[in-house]
Amino acid sequence: MRFRTNRLLWWLALLILAGGLAYITTSLLFYSFGGPAWQDQGFRMLADMRNPTYADLRWVTATSDCGVDLNDLYNRRVVGCDPFGRHGIGYPPMSIWLFRMVHFNAGWTNLLALACGLTFIAISGYVLHAFNKHTAISMLIAGLILWGYPVQIGLEKLNIDILVYILVAIDCYLLSISTAPWRAAASLAIVSSTVGMKIYPLFGYLGLLFLAKPLARESLSWLRLNKLDAAVILTGCTFAMITATPILLGNEALPAGSVSAGQGGLGSHGLKALGFLNQQLISLSGAEMGRWIIRSLFAIKLISISIGFITTFNFRIADDIKGLIKSLPNSKTSRFLAYVLVSMTYIWIGCYATTISYDYRSIFLIPMLAVLPQTYSSYTNSERHKMLWAITVTCMAIIPGISTITYWALKIWQPPLILGHEIIVEFIMLPIVAGSAIALMIQFIELNSVPKHLMPAPAPVPPDPHR
Repeated sequence: MRFRTNRLLWWLALLILAGGLAYITTSLLFYSFGGPAWQDQGFRMLADMRNPTYADLRWVTATSDCGVDLNDLYNRRVVGCDPFGRHGIGYPPMSIWLFRMVHFNAGWTNLLALACGLTFIAISGYVLHAFNKHTAISMLIAGLILWGYPVQIGLEKLNIDILVYILVAIDCYLLSISTAPWRAAASLAIVSSTVGMKIYPLFGYLGLLFLAKPLARESLSWLRLNKLDAAVILTGCTFAMITATPILLGNEALPAGSVSAGQGGLGSHGLKALGFLNQQLISLSGAEMGRWIIRSLFAIKLISISIGFITTFNFRIADDIKGLIKSLPNSKTSRFLAYVLVSMTYIWIGCYATTISYDYRSIFLIPMLAVLPQTYSSYTNSERHKMLWAITVTCMAIIPGISTITYWALKIWQPPLILGHEIIVEFIMLPIVAGSAIALMIQFIELNSVPKHLMPAPAPVPPDPHR
């Protein structure tokens, strides 16, 4: 009976994964080569929430190709060159400089978008495959991720987050090899580019710095960064933050309508994402009662974060993840996967805690979702509670994307349903995921032992002469 159940799970997972790959790949091809008559055939599940084809990437490529002065653009003295009429630019100037440096033609946008989409799928597939201890579970997780809202909306808009994901993964590979003489220069270019384009990758690189000497303990020697790697990361992040100052200096430089400038909305998440619910509750319950409800919900969000953190921390699931990665036969693969897990998860945690992020930023949870369910092989029968908790956290991270895409596909977004969905996701499910991710990263890089590790060793006690 158990064999039949496992076999059924395997075929179900294969069907979901194959369907997701076919759907995503076909949509990307329609978008890139089908022309205006075929573009509406891609990503049809998003229904009325569809965006213009590769809208976010075109924002950057069109602006870089039209030669507009960036000082005028960021100070709103000119409208910009976006083909869809959006004013300003939603990214720091590094995004424009990079495309201008290679003389990128806006007419090549479709090909770049297709390459980025396929590369994103390939990298995610490799990470999911490399962590694989149970093929059916890996295929099921991969398929659900492909069918989820974050991946579909990210690829449809071709948000720069997709490019950041790719570049961070490539940089993690460079950090995992130690023989190539050109590695440091290439890593410096990638660090400067990713942080300069979107700023928030800084969180991921700061997480990696805790793996450098002298912060990392001897128990982390198998994945410690050397001094050169740490210097490259620090130099690249510093340079990128300096170049990003035009978008960080005051409201005049911050584009109107950006996520950071607003209060969040439908399809956004984060510690401060209260705007959509705040407006809905005030309209339903009145100003005073609505404010009290939102404050109560925010308290629930903090409680959910605490539950996720305390439970994951006490179960020490990070130790099982570390053991699983370390047990891989290839040490370079182990280091690469560890760096990807740390950098991507820290990026998502940083965005969750400090910004109001759109749901496509949940793609940075993919490495954590790839490894978390696979820890089952480390547990004995007496540790079933740890396995159940790992599965619960994984489901809470995946279900919001599946439910969102389902509602849009079936066109059943009624106001009470939207409100209930957002409350459950934003104040219970994702906060538990956030708390769990924080606990995992603190224990994985042994951050809780860093202060003690950096303290000077106690002076030896002289022997008592009277003894």
